[in-house]
Amino acid sequence: MKEWKSWIEEKILESKMKVFRKNLIDFDSWGMQDDGNFGRPDKKFWGLFGFRVETPDGSWEQPLVEEYGEGAVVLIKARGEESFLLQAKAEPGNDPDKGYLMINATLSASKSNLKGLGIKTVSRVTLFENELDLKAMPQDGGKYSRKINFYGVLEKDKESIKLNENERWFTREEIREAMQEGLIAEHLAQALFTYLI
Repeated sequence: MKEWKSWIEEKILESKMKVFRKNLIDFDSWGMQDDGNFGRPDKKFWGLFGFRVETPDGSWEQPLVEEYGEGAVVLIKARGEESFLLQAKAEPGNDPDKGYLMINATLSASKSNLKGLGIKTVSRVTLFENELDLKAMPQDGGKYSRKINFYGVLEKDKESIKLNENERWFTREEIREAMQEGLIAEHLAQALFTYLI
């Protein structure tokens, strides 16, 4: 198997994602809604809501992201060994110098995308067969309003899985090295944390 650094460098070079800034007022499917919040009229995915915060030390106003539905993050672990099937996943907010790629969990998606409502196809859903024990973990309350992601680990025999082009089995040591390089996505780190405790 190709050394992980060579593998991710190859994926970065192959990345075709391009991201351009665009004014929010010029969006076609997102915008200010009748309820005074920013989002989509069909209420899919998430919205940006305003909050006023009051504490004994002072008060302020801030927007928070509120997701419609819950996220699921799933790791596939090789049965009988400490290696995990991970993917190089592009997201528009990642570092453009790295092809917008981060190393992420096997499945990291909103329920909207899991149900096929989004434009992204979610790989590996067919492996899960309702055999997951998902654990809830609240997300950053300074950015999200009451957001909870659910994390799980599914053990599979390595031989039973044909790798997609953006996937690779990683050992724990390789994951540690990738984390030191700043290439491990937050969802993967949280999923690994729920696995280890």
